[in-house]
Amino acid sequence: MRVLIIGLVVLALGVAGISTYLIQSFFGEANIEKLESQVRPKVTKVLIATKEIRTGDPLLPNNIQWQAWTGGDVSGSFVTVTEPTGETTESDKAIKDYIDAIARREFAAGEPIVIGKVFKAKDGIFMAGMLGAGMRAIAITTKPNNSVGGFLLPGDYVDVLLTHVLAGKMQQEKTRSSARSNTNDSASESAILPVYTYSTETILNHVRVLAIDQQFDTVAEKSLVGKTATLEVTPKQAEILTTAVAMGNITLSLRSLGDLAQQVGSTSDIEISSLLTSISGGKKKKKTEAKTETTNVVPTTKPVVAVTPTKKPQKKSSVIKVYLGGEGKTQEIRINE
Repeated sequence: MRVLIIGLVVLALGVAGISTYLIQSFFGEANIEKLESQVRPKVTKVLIATKEIRTGDPLLPNNIQWQAWTGGDVSGSFVTVTEPTGETTESDKAIKDYIDAIARREFAAGEPIVIGKVFKAKDGIFMAGMLGAGMRAIAITTKPNNSVGGFLLPGDYVDVLLTHVLAGKMQQEKTRSSARSNTNDSASESAILPVYTYSTETILNHVRVLAIDQQFDTVAEKSLVGKTATLEVTPKQAEILTTAVAMGNITLSLRSLGDLAQQVGSTSDIEISSLLTSISGGKKKKKTEAKTETTNVVPTTKPVVAVTPTKKPQKKSSVIKVYLGGEGKTQEIRINE
């Protein structure tokens, strides 16, 4: 009987312990909060810049923070996290992945941090990290007279212009070849072509300046005179720019903010100088154009056919001289054949 009582007591204590454990497991403070968090609505947070972040600046706790997104769908390029309202566990963990990351582009205060515009120092050396996916960095020699007088700064966008004499040389050779292949004067005149020496053409549009010398951000500089400019280009543009440097002189033309237009054109010296235009045959070209306009006029009346009069063929004749006796005179008699 005593053993039975002891067994019942032990069983009761075991049931009580299990019940206490279960109650604590399901109704403990941590579990209650977890259940409450599952019931609370979730909010999407976006990582933003709290102040201006320049190119090359690191992301730090004092210049980035999370902000609830209320603007509808969130862009997939933004740094985001979704968690229950009032919770910070996930956001605190996620922000650590971006602390000390480097900005590839400038961020204004309140602007969302874009994944592709930052890189982590451990992902590669600095300049390689500054490049966008698939892009290349290439440096060219600069002077104040071909780089906007020193007002060209990292982060600006430029057009690349090439000035060379190769087109003029090819045109001159073409003119000489045409003249040699014609013998009469009229053909030689028609072979005269405008001949120029210098020409400039736009070879690249909207190219980003990565650095001037070793300066990769604007800091407080209003102008920066350097010996080299490092540009961000595609692999094909790198080939074009390298060839252009060997062909002639390179000039960087600063683009206005927000100007995305693609402009391609060229200008030669005969377009600038009226004297060169006149010497190279510009006047003759105008006469030819005027003549072309005349021949293209459509007649409004019946066309008049010009008839060229033909000369009658002259008959051949023979002359016979007759000597008259002793008078010493002669008489010519013409006989037509």
